[in-house]
Amino acid sequence: MRYIDIAVAALVGVSAITGVLLWTPRAGDLQASALAAKAELRDRVAGLIDAKGMGWFLGTPPSSVCSYIAGLSNSTVHLLAAVGGATCGSGPPAGAVSASLSFRLAQLQVTVEAWSSDEP
Repeated sequence: MRYIDIAVAALVGVSAITGVLLWTPRAGDLQASALAAKAELRDRVAGLIDAKGMGWFLGTPPSSVCSYIAGLSNSTVHLLAAVGGATCGSGPPAGAVSASLSFRLAQLQVTVEAWSSDEP
């Protein structure tokens, strides 16, 4: 019985050490940073739409919407708008953290997307 206890204790110890060695908290930290960045971008897009009001998108020519959105982009946060059939700007690069909001006003489909060039 004593040998079985020693074997079980050794197995538990080896399993615990292996688990600690294989566990990588960095992956969880990266995911948490990406989710926080996504939430911040989503808040920025919602704030932009709230500041202008949905009616502004309906009554403003797509070229004016594009110039307004382009003026809000900076070196770390980029914005893209698609109003009706017109799209201003280019989409986010592959793997970038992004957030978008789409809505339909009468016959007008509007999508506003933001992404960050900062690595999470």
